[in-house]
Amino acid sequence: MAKIILFAYFLSYWFLSGEHLVARRLTLFAVLFLVLILAEVATMLISGRKSLAVVGLAVVLLTGLTYYSGPVLNVSVSDRDIAKATAIWHDLRGTQDYCIKDDLGVILALEYVSAKEFQETVNNSNCNSN
Repeated sequence: MAKIILFAYFLSYWFLSGEHLVARRLTLFAVLFLVLILAEVATMLISGRKSLAVVGLAVVLLTGLTYYSGPVLNVSVSDRDIAKATAIWHDLRGTQDYCIKDDLGVILALEYVSAKEFQETVNNSNCNSN
């Protein structure tokens, strides 16, 4: 199980950029094997139809927890962020060597104002290379 998690993190961080949702959610989903072992124990303890209900409930709870554990992106972009992003984009337009270190609201507003010409991944790699 640990090998699956390490492999998922390796693939995610090596080939993908951004939030790495797949690897984060796979971590919790990898617990499925433990849940199945516990379900087997529950099956031995409880016989008949109740065991099927216990296994079903465990799978439903695990699936719900997998999606519930995703990142919480409570980001609200204010008018001030959009005004700031407009001013920044006016200065940056046409360049590719930008490095903006600001709040997530301003970064998202920059993507909005620039009609996706400003890209967070390019910004992150530019900031990391400096």
